[in-house]
Parts: sequence; C-alpha cells; structure tokens
Amino acid sequence: MGRRTTGLRRNWGWAAGHYHLTHRCHDRQFLLRFAKDGDGYRHRLREAIGSVAAWLLTYNITSNDVHLMASYTSQPLNPSP
Repeated sequence: MGRRTTGLRRNWGWAAGHYHLTHRCHDRQFLLRFAKDGDGYRHRLREAIGSVAAWLLTYNITSNDVHLMASYTSQPLNPSP
C-alpha cells in the first residue's frame, strides 16, 4: 500500500478550528519546481480560500509539497447587521 500523500493535522496544542494541512506531489515528483508553477498554485489558492469560511494564516510551497495553516469558523465571515 502506498504512502498517504495528503494530511490534516490538529491536536498540536492549537486552538479549536486551526489546522495544518499538507499535500505532497504523487511519487515525490517536483511539480512545483518553477516559479510560474508556484505562482499558479498561489493564484488558485487565493481563489479557493475566498469561497469558504476559512482564513489562510500562512503557507509554504516547495517544489514537491505544500503546507497550509488555516483557521475555520462556523460563523459567517460577513454577518448581516
């Protein structure tokens, strides 16, 4: 059985709703090797994070894996007055 390539980690002494998400490229390929690839990933990440009730606290993109620190809330981001 192959190694798990994505992960969601919690319970590192973090407050509820904070997550460390990881993603590794399949077979440890270097899919984000060039700046244009990383820029494209960042662009798609910004679009995706804008459509959910979450905040991207920080991220690290390397040539073959991504680490995201995110915070989630069940409250609406823009509560109506």
